[in-house]
Amino acid sequence: MKKSIHLSIAAVALLMCLASCGGDEPSPNQKPEPVVNPEEADFPMPEENEAVDLGLSVLWATCNFGSKGVAQHGRYVAWGDPTGKLCSAAGIDYTTSNGGGYSAWNTTNYGGKRPTESISGTDLDVVTKNWGNGWRMPTMDEVRELIVNCRWTLVENYGIRRCKVTGPNGNSIILTLSGLRGDDPNATNRFSSGPFGVNIYGYYWTANTSSTKNPNRGYYVADDIVTASALYFIVGENLEYVNPNGVLSVKGFVDHLRAYHMSIRPVHDK
Repeated sequence: MKKSIHLSIAAVALLMCLASCGGDEPSPNQKPEPVVNPEEADFPMPEENEAVDLGLSVLWATCNFGSKGVAQHGRYVAWGDPTGKLCSAAGIDYTTSNGGGYSAWNTTNYGGKRPTESISGTDLDVVTKNWGNGWRMPTMDEVRELIVNCRWTLVENYGIRRCKVTGPNGNSIILTLSGLRGDDPNATNRFSSGPFGVNIYGYYWTANTSSTKNPNRGYYVADDIVTASALYFIVGENLEYVNPNGVLSVKGFVDHLRAYHMSIRPVHDK
């Protein structure tokens, strides 16, 4: 599909010591504390969210940021936008050359011209701002653990496809195939078009900028524009990227323009 975007194929709630309740071991899924000031959060943590220990270095939320439950795609947000609402294209020059893409970056939005390498837990982290209490965007290394050390399988209910990610210890989370919101140069709010690829692709921001440009991204980005790294996984329109055992064969990282909008799956330190 092509507008100016071409989709590429290419936690815990703070662990309470239970001091007054003896030495009972916590359960694998801990109920997180709410944000410190929930009245100030535009996108509060869902009540049913839990922090799951997959046997990795961090705990993973059961819900996407901005969702109301585990089955929802949640809020599509731009990288480096702590408000979760920004769609401005001001200062991001679009060009029809090189197949269409972006030639210059002259805005302080989305982390500015030279953003820090990782925004996890910083003032630019929309999860930290809205959920608080140690919740944050995952780093690229933490997402890499999810890719390398977990089993990814397709689950489908009532025609809705999702991915079950099972950790080394047998615990699991569900990731929705939420697609992404890209750029329509002809739209008033350019970076709110879409979402594209729902039920086919999953795109989730990491907290890291990207050190490389991926030609399979599907659109041009000038060399001096800093992009950000996203997790992507694919089942395909006809499940062509799922093997007979239901295991996904394509998952990894891709860089995208920071103004593009994707889902986020929060993490929490153990």
